[in-house]
Amino acid sequence: MILSLHVEGSARRSKVRAFLEGNEPVDFKPVSRAEAYAFVSRTLTRFDYARLAKPDRGLVKSLLGKATGLSRPQVTRLVGQFVKTG
Repeated sequence: MILSLHVEGSARRSKVRAFLEGNEPVDFKPVSRAEAYAFVSRTLTRFDYARLAKPDRGLVKSLLGKATGLSRPQVTRLVGQFVKTG
């Protein structure tokens, strides 16, 4: 079964927080690595990551980790690359 997570349509931190605090464990697997990286890039752009306060940056990183299945260090590496190169 293939599911799509549509966070691009709503850049509201309250909705992200509610998703992350959900009671049911969720295991997402992107179809490909390129798709996961593209999702990370779109999400960081959508939330204007560079302008977020530190607590909100952590919230976005948690969302990316949960939605892509990537580890926290890998999400941090991808975010760092995005901030450097855009």
